[in-house]
Amino acid sequence: MSDVFPDPTPAPPHLATEFFAWLWYASERDGGTFDLGDGSVFTYWVDDRLSFRLPDEDKARAVLTGESAAASLEARAALLGGKVVRDLRLACKREDREYSVTLRGVNLDLQGAKLPTELKAADQVDEVLYERTFLLDELWFMVGTLYRRFATERVGPEWASEHLPAMRRWAAGAD
Repeated sequence: MSDVFPDPTPAPPHLATEFFAWLWYASERDGGTFDLGDGSVFTYWVDDRLSFRLPDEDKARAVLTGESAAASLEARAALLGGKVVRDLRLACKREDREYSVTLRGVNLDLQGAKLPTELKAADQVDEVLYERTFLLDELWFMVGTLYRRFATERVGPEWASEHLPAMRRWAAGAD
């Protein structure tokens, strides 16, 4: 790549798995509600898919699907057994609009996004395009907001003394 567009600094490989585990934990810790501070909120939860891998591998070792995959004993057992979250399906809801997206890999790839169904007539192509763009932007906003909250906690002084021990207790079922 040229000097005009230098290669971006890659994210540390453990950051994505920490974010995925934090999302799962925070959705239960906070009741799945995120207050935006302007009188509006959105809800989020780990949906119907979680996959786990060993920390030094990329291949999934355990994949859990179906309703309440995150609440299963197998999911907690995978964490307690030393596996890390490889990918998860995140669902978000803002007002009456419900979204889901799979977050995967060290680059936090967003895959298979499902946006709310639009109610526009098919002959209103411009309106449908604008609406889909708005919905995709809103999904990006919610995921980005969650990531910023994670980053704030992760680099904060309480990470090692409070947040990480609380996550470990949660994973062990002690909270």
